[in-house]
Amino acid sequence: MELQTYRYYGHHEGDSEDKYRSAEEVDEVRRNRDPISQLEARIISNNMASTEELRQIDEQIKKDVEEATRFALQSPEPPVEELCNHIYSNCVPQDVRGINPWTKLKSVS
Repeated sequence: MELQTYRYYGHHEGDSEDKYRSAEEVDEVRRNRDPISQLEARIISNNMASTEELRQIDEQIKKDVEEATRFALQSPEPPVEELCNHIYSNCVPQDVRGINPWTKLKSVS
């Protein structure tokens, strides 16, 4: 599935979105070209889920994200030696062009 996205906000928290595009443009995109709204409408029109089911899914996702955030904030910082672990779905080769880049990382704490 490929969805074209649109940045509704600026590049950072203090960046004003009206610097890049007009309010009319943003409103037009939200009404007619928002990929999330379009996908939701397709799901509903094809009887894949109801509005209520999608609302329940959204609520569960928010709960899951809040729980994961709480867990991450309450967990201790991992040692720097763990920095490159668990980022590939398959085992990455230990040597890249004859060098093991992971062994250079040393924790200073």
